[in-house]
Amino acid sequence: LELVDLLLARGSAGDAAGELEALQRQLPQLPREAARFFADALRLARAGRAAEAATQARLFHRAMEVTAAYQVGLERLGGSTSGGTFAGYPVLTFNPNMAVPKQDPRAVAAAIRFTDVTAGSGLEGVPPLPDSLAGSLERVVALAVGDYDDDETEDLFVAGHLFRGAPGAGRFVETTAGAGLALRDRPVAAAFGDFDNDGRLDLYVATAGRGVLLQNAGRGRFRDVAAAGLADSGAARQVLFADLDHDGDLDLFLATATGNRVYRNNLDGTFREMAAQMGLAMESSRDAKLGDFDGDGHSDLLVVGGDGSTRLFNNLGQGRFQDATAASGLAAVRRAGAVAVGDYDNDGFLDLFFTSLDGTDPALYHNRGDGTFELDSRMGPLRRTLSGVAGLDAVFFDFDNDGRLDLIVVGKGGVRLFRNDATRGFEDFSS
Repeated sequence: LELVDLLLARGSAGDAAGELEALQRQLPQLPREAARFFADALRLARAGRAAEAATQARLFHRAMEVTAAYQVGLERLGGSTSGGTFAGYPVLTFNPNMAVPKQDPRAVAAAIRFTDVTAGSGLEGVPPLPDSLAGSLERVVALAVGDYDDDETEDLFVAGHLFRGAPGAGRFVETTAGAGLALRDRPVAAAFGDFDNDGRLDLYVATAGRGVLLQNAGRGRFRDVAAAGLADSGAARQVLFADLDHDGDLDLFLATATGNRVYRNNLDGTFREMAAQMGLAMESSRDAKLGDFDGDGHSDLLVVGGDGSTRLFNNLGQGRFQDATAASGLAAVRRAGAVAVGDYDNDGFLDLFFTSLDGTDPALYHNRGDGTFELDSRMGPLRRTLSGVAGLDAVFFDFDNDGRLDLIVVGKGGVRLFRNDATRGFEDFSS
């Protein structure tokens, strides 16, 4: 930069342009506050207007002085250890190596507040979520999230209503009627997925009476694909789109009161039920999650049974699964209501949290890295807080952006938020 200033002062606009072009190759992404000055300096230098280019080059130089790249360059030249300052080295610096006051991560997390913005979001008319597992399947509210109109904004299907997310507005517009959705029964589970590989998200909805596959016809419209071979799919408690046989298209898994149903995609817009043939038969199920639990590159399936038991099915490839529950260490899980999957200890392996049907035995399981699990000894705070809470659902997510997955549990009595402390385990941060 000093050389560019010198060349322009001497009227050597062409040489200065060459130096600026070399700098651009070294720093293809210039800081926003400096980019305009650089562009003007290069344009004027290429045009031979040295005096005008010199003004813009000086402004560019000043803007770059406080950037990390500039400071590192001076460090390498010995600028910060020379016993003082020299031309081009600012007295007030923003050196990336400067000491930054440390903040207590717990204090940062405690300062975070969630605000209910339902009013004014366009979702005011959605029926409220149930607060317990008591009662029939009708009490469950279906929720699915996906960008069905391909505008890079997430849309919602909730409780039988379809909402389009307004880009950049934080609002939703109901499009149920315009999208062609006319469901006869109340939805109890739903999922978006591109089953026909046309690049558009389709929608499967399980109602209390039957299952409905809605194909995305484009332009915000859906059509009921009655001939897809799903007429007998019935009511489901959980819906998953996944390529279970790794053949390049999405299959459909349903957890139902009468057992697992697995509909293999025939690649022609139709499905065939193959739970037994694939090794996934089970008497009754209420929740399920996918994940590569043994690190072999295949999507395994973890299922919570209707009675609260748990089954882990290892994917053997070629559309075949094997019950690995006993070997995995999960056979002791007997009263689970739902399961959350996530690598909460950042060791590269998927761990598990089980809610409890009756609030007596929530469980946190650590993945040993070989497809087997062990109870986490830091379960204490979770168990005490969730005692007596019938867990409807749970999800791992990093609410305080500290790089560790936290946990949210929905159940009787409302929502509980637990912060993941690397040493103390999960602490209740709900209040």
